[in-house]
Amino acid sequence: MRNTPKLLLLLLLTFLLAEGALAAEPFQIIKIAGIFDLSGTGKVWGNAEHNGFNLAISDFKAANRDFSVEAKVEDSEYSNSKSVSAFQKLTAVDGISMIVGPTWESFVAVMPLCESNHIVCLAPSNNSKELERQDLAYSFSAYFDERGYTSVIAEEIKERGLMKVGVVANISAYHDPIVDNLLSLLPNKPILI
Repeated sequence: MRNTPKLLLLLLLTFLLAEGALAAEPFQIIKIAGIFDLSGTGKVWGNAEHNGFNLAISDFKAANRDFSVEAKVEDSEYSNSKSVSAFQKLTAVDGISMIVGPTWESFVAVMPLCESNHIVCLAPSNNSKELERQDLAYSFSAYFDERGYTSVIAEEIKERGLMKVGVVANISAYHDPIVDNLLSLLPNKPILI
């Protein structure tokens, strides 16, 4: 038991050194980027996503004082080629390893790059069937599954026995799955007007 004081002293020094090392550690820097449709066809939702991105960063900084966040943003102009160019600039030139965006169809264009370059990419809005692939490790979407709310509408149509249903929609990545899901959930196919 003669070594007990030495062992306790060594243990205490280890804790003190660990405390000092943690306290002396500089801020950790998080580099993140956004690719949003800030102009062009998608500027309404692109600017809303950009505002949400900035708000999330502000909230994170306020709650995590030990981190510094460096954020960069590129405009994809709702273009696949501009989205790919923005991705390449942000990753190769700016050294970004986490990207929010792009959205909708443009996200599908950058998914192969996210996967092959091991860059975490989160689409604010994308419901592509491409996201159902089991081999994806870096591509994600924050978008909800429209099957959830179309099933509620389909149940109401079935309960009422409706055979003529008006659906206001257009041809788009957003509306097509809603109509497809409604039709798949209804055994007696109504006439969609």
